[in-house]
Order: sequence, then structure tokens, then C-alpha cells
Amino acid sequence: MKYTQGEYRLIRKDNLGRDLYRFVLECPEITAVAAPGQFVHILPKGSTLRRPISICQIDRQAGTLTLVFAVRGEGTAVLADLRAGDYVDMLAPLGHGFTIQPDANRVILMGGGIGVPPMLALAEIYGKRATVISGFRSMP
Repeated sequence: MKYTQGEYRLIRKDNLGRDLYRFVLECPEITAVAAPGQFVHILPKGSTLRRPISICQIDRQAGTLTLVFAVRGEGTAVLADLRAGDYVDMLAPLGHGFTIQPDANRVILMGGGIGVPPMLALAEIYGKRATVISGFRSMP
């Protein structure tokens, strides 16, 4: 499996909720080979440990990857402080990804919490043939 390591520009950052963020990164050489279900490793500035984050969406035409992550500790808190225009040290794409069944008449995609965003890229492939079952925590 081919992967790439480099500095990629954060072109969009959205706060989706308390401690939940969406990043859109410009990385055409990664989008050319990425597949639904794969993930990236991001190195927060000042850290020696990369953080694994699932790929949410792959836009090959725009050359962008969308990532959604929750702040769970010091490293992801550093990532949450990044701004559009900043560069992110990323190793990607990693993992084998989901098995695609192009001839399937119906598929069921299930996930919960932060496991839901990686299903978006898969749901885009199956379209109306997919039924999605999602679960989330209630807001306190």
C-alpha cells in the first residue's frame, strides 16, 4: 500500500459541536489513492505521537480530504486550535479500508459516535442502495 507523508494545507475548519471538529485538507496526491474506511496519522505541533483520524470524505476532483474528530486529549486539543491556512503534518492513507461490493442490491452501514463520519465516503458509493443506522450520545 502506498502512503505519503507531508505538510498539507488546512483549507476549512468547522466546529460541529462541543469538542467536535471538521477539517478539509488540500492533498491531491492522497485523494488520488485514498479509499473509504482508511485513516490518516496527524502529528500535532510539539508532539512526538501521531493521532489517527478516520477519513470522512474523499473529493478527488477538488483534491481534498475531510476529517472529523473529537477532542479527547492534549494532542487533539492542539489540532483543534489550528486555523484555516495552517499546515498539518500528515501520513496517509493508512489501513485497508472498507470492502466494496459493487453488485450489492442493498447494504446496511452501522456506526456510532465518532465512528459515523467514516461511513460518509462509503454511503456516497452505494447511494440509495444504502441504509444507514447511526447512534450518538445525548448531550448532557
